[in-house]
Amino acid sequence: MVPRDRAGSFTPRLVRKGQRRMDGLDSMIVSLYAGGMTVREIRHHLETTLGAGAVGRDDQ
Repeated sequence: MVPRDRAGSFTPRLVRKGQRRMDGLDSMIVSLYAGGMTVREIRHHLETTLGAGAVGRDDQ
């Protein structure tokens, strides 16, 4: 979900406007997985590092 306001003054901090993925995030996830972390551990790591709302689920 993308926060919206009528004036259009919202400026995202983590991912720029129009950007779908964070720079370097894919390679970081692959390296964590290759290092032996489970998907659940990676998700928890990202939630604590980036914030609980930053990590979404594709199946919702």
